[in-house]
Formats: sequence, C-alpha cells, structure tokens
Amino acid sequence: MSGHYLDLSANPLRFQPIGKSINVFFDEANRQVFAVSSGNSDIAVTSWDTRKVAYIRVPETGPVLSIKFSLDKKVLAIQRSSQHVDFVNLGKSGDAAAYSQQCKGKTTEVRSFHWTNVNEIIFVTNQGVEFYQVFPEKRTLKLLKSFSVSVNWFVFSPVKNVLLLSTSSAGNVICPFHFRPQQVSRMPKFEIDLPAVAKASKSDKNAATAAAAAAPPAEKLRLLDRDVTMALLYGQLYVVVVRNQARSSGIGAEIVLYLITKDAPAKRVAVLKLDMNGRFAVNAVDNLLIVHHQASKTSTVFDIRWAGDYDGAISLHHPVLAALPISPVTIPIVDNPPDAEPRTAQLPCELYSPNWVVFQPNIIIDARLGCMWEVELKLEVLVSMMADKKQLIDFLMLRTDSKIVILDVCKQSLVPGRQCSLSVIARVFDTLNTIYKEHLKLATVRSSSKTEDRRVSISPQLSDITFSCIIDQHDMYKHVLSQVLDNHSHHELILDGLDIDDLR
Repeated sequence: MSGHYLDLSANPLRFQPIGKSINVFFDEANRQVFAVSSGNSDIAVTSWDTRKVAYIRVPETGPVLSIKFSLDKKVLAIQRSSQHVDFVNLGKSGDAAAYSQQCKGKTTEVRSFHWTNVNEIIFVTNQGVEFYQVFPEKRTLKLLKSFSVSVNWFVFSPVKNVLLLSTSSAGNVICPFHFRPQQVSRMPKFEIDLPAVAKASKSDKNAATAAAAAAPPAEKLRLLDRDVTMALLYGQLYVVVVRNQARSSGIGAEIVLYLITKDAPAKRVAVLKLDMNGRFAVNAVDNLLIVHHQASKTSTVFDIRWAGDYDGAISLHHPVLAALPISPVTIPIVDNPPDAEPRTAQLPCELYSPNWVVFQPNIIIDARLGCMWEVELKLEVLVSMMADKKQLIDFLMLRTDSKIVILDVCKQSLVPGRQCSLSVIARVFDTLNTIYKEHLKLATVRSSSKTEDRRVSISPQLSDITFSCIIDQHDMYKHVLSQVLDNHSHHELILDGLDIDDLR
C-alpha cells in the first residue's frame, strides 16, 4: 500500500503555461485560469468545472494586471491601470464594448478587485475599499459604500466574501469586512500577535555593538501577506497565520488560528505546532489544514477537532500523522516524431516546486508547467498508519465519503488472526452507536421544531459537530456483522465478548 496520504488530482487542469509573451492569472471565485498573450486581444480561459477552453477577444489597450469574470460569467473585469478597472459585457448580444470605472481620489491606487455578487464588485485600494454595483445594460457602476483605511496588504475569501485589510506599521492590525448583496459590514478590528524577538545575551550585545553602528537599521518585525490566509473549517471561518520563530531559538514554527465572529474581534483559539521553520503554504481539505513545507518537501495534516491540550482559551494541536511527501505525480506528454506514430510519455512533476502557488481551499498551480491540481486525502491509506482504531474512527467520522473505509475498519477488527482486543472493539462500536443516537436526536429536534418541542437533549460534546458520515444498523449488519456471522467459531468469540443488544 502507498506510503503517501495526500494526492494531487489524477486529472489536472491543463492550460497554456506562462512564458515570455504569456501571462497567467487565476480567478479563485470561478476557478478559472486566464492565459493572456502580450500584444494580443485574444484571451484563453480554462475552467476547472467544465474543462473547456474558451477564447475571448477584448479591446487591446495595454498590459493586463488582473482579470476576472463576474459570478454569472457575463461581465469580464480587466485591470490595466492602477487608477481604473475596465468592464466588457459578454452576453448573447455579442456586445463587447468596454466601459470603465475610476477609483476615488487622485492618489488612490487599485491593488486588486473581487466580485462579491453577480453584479457587485469591490476595489481594494491603498486607501481602503470601494464597493460598487455594476449595471451592464447601462455600462455604468454605482458606488454603494467606501471605507478609508491605510492598507499594507489584504486577503480575500470568496467563499464567505470576507476581506481582511492589514493596517499599522507592523501590519498586524486587521480590519475585516463582510460583503452581502448590496450590503457591507465593517467587523470589529483585531490584532495578530507577532513572535517575540529573542533577547541577546550580554556578550552577544557587546560583540554586536560596533557592527550595529555601521550597519543599516534592522527591519522591524512585520506581519506579511504571504503568512496569512483564511480557511473554512467545520463551517467556521478562521484567519490562518504562519508564525516562524528565530532560528537561534531552536523552536519550530507554528500556525495560529483566529476565529472570525460577526460582533466581536476575532480571537486566537488554536495553535498548531510544527517542528521546522522555513517557507510554508496552507490548504484546507475536508475540514483539515494541510501545511506544505518547501525545504523538506513534505506536508503535514492537522485536525482542530483532534484532541489537544486546552488551557481554557486556546487549544494546542500536534499533527495527526508524521509529515510525508505528496504522492509522485506525472503528466502525459505527446511526442510527435516526423516519421513515426505519435507517442505519449509520462513526465514526472517536481513536487513542492518553487513555481507552485497555493490557493484556497485545495488548489495548487504550477504556471510554468501549465497545470492546476486539487489536493486530495487518501483515507484508505490512513487505516494502516493510525494504530489506535478508536482515534481512527473518530477521525474518519468527520471526513467526506468515509463510510466504506469505516465499515472496512470495523470488519477487519473482527477477522480471526487480525482482530482487535475486545476492549478496543467495544470502544469503536460505542463511538459509532453514540454518534448514531445523537444523529437520531438531532433529526427528532429538526422534525419537531415546527411544534416547538424542545424536550430532546443533545450531548454538548456533539451538538456543534456535523458528522460527514453516519453508520446505521443496516450498514453495520450488511457490511460487517453478516460477514462475521458466516464464520461460526469467530461468531462465538464475538458473542462472548460483546453485548449484541447494544448493536440492535
């Protein structure tokens, strides 16, 4: 069995790679890749969902800085200048005439733009954010709201339409905004803690005094946009901060999670411990945080539902499994020799390449190779990697499409010669039964909500968790117990150790 628990999707999206005359742009909201030829009005758009390439011809008025479709794919927004954004209607009428929107203020510069609704868009500028409504039929835009903030950098989540603006000299004061149809809410600002600077010893200070006088002033500790992203985990949005430590400290980096809430400043709720420093990138896959480390060419999996140390305010988590590399990846390359039939060869891809760019939630793009992948978790491999079957079941119950794997774990735990101890089997079945009972209670609450019946109590440990997988009696009998009962001797062993009434 493979020793890798992470894969890149077997069928990557292929697009025209970046080159001397080709620039590549990615639209996170629509999951589209734009290949723009310099000096050419033709643009190739490749979509992950359709796997088709569309060619669009737009007026050529300068180099493209950014390009994105509206959410209904009917309006194309193109930024060619720091002062304005152009719009092109691409409906059935074939009207491709462009119109433009200037940002407010003579010294204002557009850093980026993002569609938040079908005909609504935001301009992120060096002086704040501008929220517009687009009227394609009139070829005009209307300013709905603007906010003045001195901006260092920004992070935007198209999943929740939340924008983070970095302010202050250290870049660690964050102003969040939430966008809804024709509405924007300015959420309470919060501060991200910066790593403590290690204090030098007295001898170190004396040795550095002369050099410090001649050297340029040291750069102040700052929070950079490359160390911040947002991730949706178990239905809640978190600010994910990579915090490296000083090399001399001997302490590994950590990932700090801040939970975003509507009416209160985001608060630090979890710390994920890493045993290395360097450059990291983060994906969110099936409610797990995947941390990629370029130097070691490995990835680490964290689950914030996994039991960790808790001090009453912050939970401390370690990796679910040891860091491992992503499974090797190849892409087909067609060779067309002049005097022979075309041949297809498999080209190995460099994993953790410096050309990789990571996007949320689970996207990796190599623009020079012209490939876009999704990061995938291999659940069946985890079975042999996690010795504690109770913890394994707890982990799998929160994963998508895990039912077959869970049932196979249960069946294997009862197979003669490979069976688990009776105490482990009992713990596994107790877990499945408890979750199933809570599932039935929740279903009862939902069905009785119309009559305002609140007599059913839900376990506080499980009330805030939505399990991706539920194992009922039919599943257990069909896939596990009926197959075990075929072996009479093993059947007697199970009957001696388990209370079958608990399974009915």
